[in-house]
Amino acid sequence: MKDISLAVKHINWSIIGPKEWTNIEWTIYTDLSVDIKLFYNAKDQDQETKCKITEEMYKRLLDQVTLAKENKNKVEASDGSAWEIIQYENGQEIWHRSPDYIYGISSFEEIASILNSLLPNER
Repeated sequence: MKDISLAVKHINWSIIGPKEWTNIEWTIYTDLSVDIKLFYNAKDQDQETKCKITEEMYKRLLDQVTLAKENKNKVEASDGSAWEIIQYENGQEIWHRSPDYIYGISSFEEIASILNSLLPNER
């Protein structure tokens, strides 16, 4: 059965110029499928793609989310990008991290690294 497990959004909080990315959204499902949407300042540049992740990668993501839940560090920054993560179980939201910086928080940085590795190369 295909149920949503994680919804992750990477948001560009920097100054956005023409044709630059504004946000990227990953929807990860329990069947290991992933929907990726890339949004740009120029709507005709928006992209959607689908892929599959390995069971190992899925487990790593969930393990890092578990670690991230325990982290209470607050990152102070005035530019860059923010990450929002929502975890679901049986179709219900069970955890939500509001958009915020992740700099220096290893569990969040590992989640970002895993998800960024899924992006198309031509982005």
